[in-house]
Amino acid sequence: MVDAKYETLSTSRIIGIQQYELVYEREGQNFERKVLIKSKQPVQDLMKVISKLISDYGLDSRVASHEYLAPAGGFEKSDIKEIEIYRLQIRHSALKNYQPELLGLYVDQAKQDYIIVMEGLDEAYLSTNTDLSLWDREAVEATIDAIAELHAIWYRKTESLAQQVWMSPEMTTTRMESLLPLWRGLADAARSQVGKIMTMEDLEFHLDLVGTMSHWWKKIEHLPKTMIHNDLVPKNVGFRQGEVKKCVCVFDWDAAIVHLPQRDLCEFLCYFISENSSADEVLPFIERHRLTLEKYSNQKIDPVDWGQGFGLSLKDFFINRLAMEILIEELEPRNVAKVYRTARNLMDLFPGD
Repeated sequence: MVDAKYETLSTSRIIGIQQYELVYEREGQNFERKVLIKSKQPVQDLMKVISKLISDYGLDSRVASHEYLAPAGGFEKSDIKEIEIYRLQIRHSALKNYQPELLGLYVDQAKQDYIIVMEGLDEAYLSTNTDLSLWDREAVEATIDAIAELHAIWYRKTESLAQQVWMSPEMTTTRMESLLPLWRGLADAARSQVGKIMTMEDLEFHLDLVGTMSHWWKKIEHLPKTMIHNDLVPKNVGFRQGEVKKCVCVFDWDAAIVHLPQRDLCEFLCYFISENSSADEVLPFIERHRLTLEKYSNQKIDPVDWGQGFGLSLKDFFINRLAMEILIEELEPRNVAKVYRTARNLMDLFPGD
């Protein structure tokens, strides 16, 4: 969610991503290669930083804590999770094709050192959450195809993920209910944005979603799931240098969780489609995701159930991730006002009932 490009609260180690250009010789020839070195923050330090940020920006400090924020954001085991997901490139071609190439790892859990060396991309092939100049329709469709192929790896096969020590525990209705103080706190903190990002009607809609959460989350619990990225925003997707735009590369898997595959799609679309899009304009993207997932998972997916899952995923995105982003827009701009209006429009079009 928030880039941790700063020192931790408890050590002097440098955290974040550094880009280097390596020059090396092999068999008498000189080569150059861009690499990224990501030094990961121990999960307990990351949670201290995020807890402070969220409370500073308006969330009740009683719920701005590891107990609530870690499961809500998918941050449990985030220090080792991304490392283990990159290691799986050797077993799953989709991960190898659509993640940065893993070049090396350094892990010392005793010292809490977690370093990933990976393929670097030219800045011309990267974007931010507010600069969408790279994102024409071809790029959007290519990313939908890529995430569908990634989702196919564990679609309806999440039991094997649950056995992995690095994966966050799957969210259930019971766990969501245990986090109700957080959902209520986020909704209450959003009041400060009435008249800015949202209207009073929007706030009442938000409060109603939280109040009825147990009802609609039970529907999520019974739909097919997979491993999702859980932060599928423009800055976490790039395109490989020298290739066509369809060569998608998805970064930053720290917050990956087990959830509906539509949850990645709805977050992604909120950045790229118009806030006034009609259902006819959005449905081709939803169908593209479903049909591509059908192809790579070799499983039939009912379009009615798929549409319901998309609507339910929007509700989950709204009360959780988007509600947090409203608070920290000044810290990490994500064009949240536009994303918010797009999400509200999509929820009117696809209620998930």
